[in-house]
Amino acid sequence: MMKCFTIKFNLLLLMVFIAAGSTHFLYLKSAMAGFDILTDNKIKSFYDDYISIQTGNPDKAISFLKEHLSDDFNMSVNVISKIEGSPQQEQIVNFNKEKMLEETKRGMEVIKTSSVDYKIKSIDISDDGKVAKVIDSRSLDIELSIGSYGMPTKFIGNRFMICNTTLYLNSNGSIMIKDSTCNSKDNIRSAE
Repeated sequence: MMKCFTIKFNLLLLMVFIAAGSTHFLYLKSAMAGFDILTDNKIKSFYDDYISIQTGNPDKAISFLKEHLSDDFNMSVNVISKIEGSPQQEQIVNFNKEKMLEETKRGMEVIKTSSVDYKIKSIDISDDGKVAKVIDSRSLDIELSIGSYGMPTKFIGNRFMICNTTLYLNSNGSIMIKDSTCNSKDNIRSAE
């Protein structure tokens, strides 16, 4: 029974960690609207803004996601995770818009991101300036608290991700997120 609990707990931890880390790039300013074309500078500014609001109010984050994720949004994350005291796990986790909204809300309730660093590795903008493929790398340090049998348990972790994301301009000139494919390596350990 303990082994079953450990596996379920590890999967819960993993899903919460994925949701918080994977959505961090989406908490951008809604002011990113009214563009005619995408440019390197507009995309870099779009990514820069997420750093300052990543740990923001969950309601604002959800509102932003509802506005800037395309209705057919899809995200796939290949996660290799090492949770202290457990064997390394690897799995692919997929998010549509609805699941991303749910997991973001849940993740922001238990996770505090203490630092985020990222680097845009490449930007490839279509000839008409309406679509862009962006490859970036991210490093996050987080703290999370999850109750277990009525007792809170604190964890700290770090994640390194490389993501290939498709952005586009909708008919209003707002930057939208179409899809993202990521590879993630996570390390989580007890903070106690």
